[in-house]
Amino acid sequence: MNLLNKRKLVIKNQSFNYSMLDRLRTDCEYFLGNGNGHEKHLWAGSVDKQIAEMKKIHDSLKVKPKWLPKRKIHMYERMMTSKLKNK
Repeated sequence: MNLLNKRKLVIKNQSFNYSMLDRLRTDCEYFLGNGNGHEKHLWAGSVDKQIAEMKKIHDSLKVKPKWLPKRKIHMYERMMTSKLKNK
């Protein structure tokens, strides 16, 4: 694979990762709202796995999204864990 093709693949993967991160974020919002804290609504199937995947993707991005700073992922983690405990 030549350098140009590798670069296109990296850009394509970054674009996918931004989209995936947003999907995971919207799952968190639904879980906290209309999803009533049911983990079946999370892409990863559990709060721990969902947050771990979000952190992994966020860390892999060269340009971090302004719409989802790392501290917001930690906020989701606290809120979602709390919601599970209070069910």
